[in-house]
Amino acid sequence: MKWLKDYIEQPLLLAITFILSLPIFWNFGKWLFGDFKGLENDIKNTMSPDWFALITGRYSEGEWSKLKIMIFVLTWIIFMLSLYNSASMLFA
Repeated sequence: MKWLKDYIEQPLLLAITFILSLPIFWNFGKWLFGDFKGLENDIKNTMSPDWFALITGRYSEGEWSKLKIMIFVLTWIIFMLSLYNSASMLFA
């Protein structure tokens, strides 16, 4: 974790906020994707090329899957960084 100290003041606090955010986003992921099969299908739809999805008639499913994964990842990053920022102000 030595390389991380160049970019983040308190890397241990970042690891703690990551661990604290896991249960919250576990439930958010279950709400957004349903179960692991839904997440697996969304990843498959995201990874298939647009031209292939258009030919097979699954283009809109692929775009919806991309949007759901992007919302999930961006929400997790924003939540974790805001929690880290709040904790670093509290413990600094």
